[in-house]
Amino acid sequence: MLIHLVCEMHTLADEATVGEKIRFYRGKRGMTGDALAGFCGISRYAVMDYENGVTEPSLADLRKMAEVLEVVADKLYDDYYAFLAYPYAERIKCIRLEHRLLRC
Repeated sequence: MLIHLVCEMHTLADEATVGEKIRFYRGKRGMTGDALAGFCGISRYAVMDYENGVTEPSLADLRKMAEVLEVVADKLYDDYYAFLAYPYAERIKCIRLEHRLLRC
């Protein structure tokens, strides 16, 4: 017996916006915008605005959405959010310690 399965593959473009990434991963989880909003403690209108590019989410909201969607937060970030999320203070402290510019 030969079984032929056909399935539609959905992928995310490399240049996808933050909103498109939220919508993509929400869809993969089979979650509605209302459900995502409820789990994140934000309004459903906020989720719609994020997905449609009307407004940008805060870094805290983006991290909550990543947690609810069970993805690494980096998957939702664009370059701006990656910059905001980077622990610059810790990196500077390490560099200063390496160069003996900081006393412990």
